[in-house]
Amino acid sequence: EKDKINRVLNNEASEQEAREVAQWFGCVEGQLGVSLMLEADMETMVPRCDTPARDERARKINNNVSRWWRTVAVVAMVLMLGAGALLWLMPMHQEASMQTICADRGEVLQVVLQDGTHIYLNADSRLVFPGRFTRYNRSVTLIGEAYFDVVKDKHHPFIVDLNGVSVEVLGTQFNVKAYENEPLQVNLDEGHVLFRGGSKSVDMYAGERLCYDRKTSRSILYHNANTRLASAWKEHRLEVNGMSMQELKTMLERQYAVDINIRDEQCYEYSYSLVVNGNKLENVLKGMSSVSPICYRYDEEKSIVTISAKR
Repeated sequence: EKDKINRVLNNEASEQEAREVAQWFGCVEGQLGVSLMLEADMETMVPRCDTPARDERARKINNNVSRWWRTVAVVAMVLMLGAGALLWLMPMHQEASMQTICADRGEVLQVVLQDGTHIYLNADSRLVFPGRFTRYNRSVTLIGEAYFDVVKDKHHPFIVDLNGVSVEVLGTQFNVKAYENEPLQVNLDEGHVLFRGGSKSVDMYAGERLCYDRKTSRSILYHNANTRLASAWKEHRLEVNGMSMQELKTMLERQYAVDINIRDEQCYEYSYSLVVNGNKLENVLKGMSSVSPICYRYDEEKSIVTISAKR
C-alpha cells in the first residue's frame, strides 16, 4: 500500500508497518517497486531552462535524496532490531531471481531475455542473468561464447560481464568468446560497443575485432576484420582461417562433444583454413586430411578421434 510506504518513509509508521515494508523491499516485487518509485522521483531532477524554477528544482532534489536515504535507514533499522529472518530474506530473493543456463559440449542453445534480446549460447558455455531486469540495469554474466542481438535502449545500456572485463552496448550484434584459460575475443557485426578491460576502455565499431590478454591487460583492435567468421557456429557451420591444430582440436572437442588424441607431435605444426557446412564431424575430419598429411580414426560410439601423421 502506497500510504503505508509513505508513512514509513516519513517516519510516521508503527514498528509493525515498518517491518511489513522492509519485508516487501526484500522481495522481488518490492525491489521492482523501489526501482519504479526511484525512477519517478529522479525524473524531477531533469534540468530545465527556466531560471525561476531552479531553486524549487534544487529543493526537490535534496528532498528526494533525503527521502531515499531514509528508506535505506528504515530498512536497515528494522533488520537490526531483531528481525533475523529478514537478514536472510533479501539475499535469498536476490539469488532466486538469478537464472543460469548452461550449454553442454556439442549443443547450441538460444535464449530470449525479457527485453527481447536474443542470445545464442555456444557449446560448453554458461550464461547468468536476472529473471527480471530493473529499469536501470540490463546486465548478464558470460563464461564461454555467445552471440548477442541486443534490443536497443539508449537509456539503459546492456552489459556483458566477462569476469573482470565487460562489454557495454546500447543495441547491436556481436560475438563474444570468453572461455576460461583462452584468449578473449569480441567481434562486432553492427553498431558500437565499449569494451572495458583493466584500467582502459576501447570503443569498437562495426567490422572490428578486439583481442584481449587477461595476463597483460593488453588489447589489440583489428579494423576491417571478417567478424561474421567468428559466429559461423550459430548457423551450424565450421569456418576457420589459419587456425592451428591445437586451437582446432579444442574447438572440435567442444562443438562435437568428442575427445581428440593427437598421436604425433608433428601434427601440431599444421594450421587450417576450412569451410564445412552442416554438423557432421566426419566432414570436418575429411577436410583436414585433404589439406594436410594426416590420417584419422573416428570411434563414433565412444566419441573418440585419433589423429596421426601419414606414413
